[in-house]
Amino acid sequence: MSAAPSTCPYGDVDRIAKLVPTTIGVTLDDALKDSPQLQEAYQGNPQIRELIDTAKKLEDLIRGAGVHASAVVIAPRPLTELVRSPGPRTTKSSPPMT
Repeated sequence: MSAAPSTCPYGDVDRIAKLVPTTIGVTLDDALKDSPQLQEAYQGNPQIRELIDTAKKLEDLIRGAGVHASAVVIAPRPLTELVRSPGPRTTKSSPPMT
């Protein structure tokens, strides 16, 4: 049985997050190469190492996918008579999006 993962105080998490470069598309491996302070924290603190190693496992995972309603539209006639579809449908059988 493995031990439960340790927790890292919010202040440490916030400090570490601010060490990651804000370059679009940067990976944690890139950040460790580009930020000596981040690399030092990673190598010198087991909790920070666990935090970053866990974050690496989550990198590039799809957070969620799907289409869901965000509103209800009420109209006197079918919407297809009142507005044009704003774009392509996700499938041929899917209704137009409003």
